[in-house]
Amino acid sequence: MNINEKDIIILNDDNHYIVVKKAVLNNINYYYISDINNKENIKFLYEDGNELVEIDNQNTLDNVIVEMFNSIDLDDFLREMKEKLEKR
Repeated sequence: MNINEKDIIILNDDNHYIVVKKAVLNNINYYYISDINNKENIKFLYEDGNELVEIDNQNTLDNVIVEMFNSIDLDDFLREMKEKLEKR
């Protein structure tokens, strides 16, 4: 699978999700996604072959969230937010 941040994916529930963040742990791709029509509908998934599977192990989820948070480049994030505000 070739899924990247900011890609739009459609899951079996027919909802459209944006890939907010991607992380790789132990050679497994993990994704934090958000429903583009309902920001409260978020999911954390991992790749299993050609399928995306929701994480159901709390320890794994905790590790993935920490890895995703640690991978955020705050300078890039702030620069991007500033550019968006300037376009308003």
